[in-house]
Amino acid sequence: MIEASAEHLDIIYQDQWLVVINKPSGLLVHRSMIDRHETRFAMQLL
Repeated sequence: MIEASAEHLDIIYQDQWLVVINKPSGLLVHRSMIDRHETRFAMQLL
């Protein structure tokens, strides 16, 4: 289970091409067949 603190993702670096975040373990980056039932993703939280 992902903790509530995952609602805020720390941005470590950002420019016009790249965003580097401190992503918690277990949080998927984007929708995937890995877990069809997950509703929260790093891309949406950013």
